[in-house]
Amino acid sequence: MILVQPAAENMEDYIAIIKRENLWIEILDLSFPEVMDNRELYTYSKKYPPHRCRTLYGTFMDINIASRDQEIRRISQERCRQSCEIAKIFGIRQVIFSTGLYTDRNIYDWIVLNAAFFRGLAIEFDLQIYLKNFMDRSPEPLYRLLETAGEPRLKACLDFGRITHTQFPAEAWVKLLRKHIGYIHLSERNHLFGSRLAFGDGRNDWERISKLCKLLACEVKDLPVTILAGSPHQLERSLRFLKDHLYFPCASFSR
Repeated sequence: MILVQPAAENMEDYIAIIKRENLWIEILDLSFPEVMDNRELYTYSKKYPPHRCRTLYGTFMDINIASRDQEIRRISQERCRQSCEIAKIFGIRQVIFSTGLYTDRNIYDWIVLNAAFFRGLAIEFDLQIYLKNFMDRSPEPLYRLLETAGEPRLKACLDFGRITHTQFPAEAWVKLLRKHIGYIHLSERNHLFGSRLAFGDGRNDWERISKLCKLLACEVKDLPVTILAGSPHQLERSLRFLKDHLYFPCASFSR
């Protein structure tokens, strides 16, 4: 299953691409605080074709499940629960959350608290939840978190565009997280926290990424893959790049 993250303000342009290429939707807009506080989600949802929505990208701004500040921790948990409730409203079964912020000093608490919380969230809402490498510079903390949780409904979402800008090669991430990976994000950036670029405009080794993704696709049935682009034009260019070079998952696109 190949998905994209359309922005509501360019929805018509995105929908044209989605229909032409037979893509699906990973909703991002409903993770923003100003939208979550609005509560008019049914009105907002009219921007999305409901039969195409398969994944929700959950709240991520300022979220810290392992914060030493109990109030920040409480609000973070509340926002994550709200994302799961929104997913239920849309009939969506998959929710992605970012791993959040941690340091060497609080890594143990971060692992234990996040593992317990997201495991409980997956069980309570009966959703498939994925934790995505966001600010992570090593695969080890996410691996230890998922091992600690031991929950089949809690998996890793691997963003290869962010991995490019870490000290570990993509092979090391896949080798360690392999049995936990259930979702892929494909993106291109100039640095770990950089804005999205059209595929081919950054530093990704697409030959390497494509081979690793093909390997994972052989092991994970119906592996979801989201193409991250900053605009409809970027999405068009990225799809063309994948097709022209026969990179994963080009076989799923119309030629």
